[in-house]
Amino acid sequence: MFVSSIDMLTRTFYAHLEFKISQAFAKEKDLSLRHLWCDGVTNPENEVNFNIDYIKKYSKIELKSWFGKTGQEVYRLILKFGKISRDKIIIGEEIIDCIPDIENDWIFLDSENRLLEITLN
Repeated sequence: MFVSSIDMLTRTFYAHLEFKISQAFAKEKDLSLRHLWCDGVTNPENEVNFNIDYIKKYSKIELKSWFGKTGQEVYRLILKFGKISRDKIIIGEEIIDCIPDIENDWIFLDSENRLLEITLN
């Protein structure tokens, strides 16, 4: 049975991801980053590469996020799938439990290019 990645990346998943991103920055060792937070994650406007075949080949997809000091700056969010999350999403399983603990090194921020890279377990 074919399951679209869009089906597995639900609003609930996005809400959990948004919360964990904000938590991670609130506890950041670098005090200059503690004021940054995420106010939303959504599907990209262009969903051409937003499917299971793309995830199988590249183990990532691009999303849209609202992030920054106000949480209202639009950032590209590259969601990278680790082995566990990739396997789960391919077979249609929920991946909320693949969002790492906030203490782990799972977020890369490039403020200049308005880019967040998130690596799931």
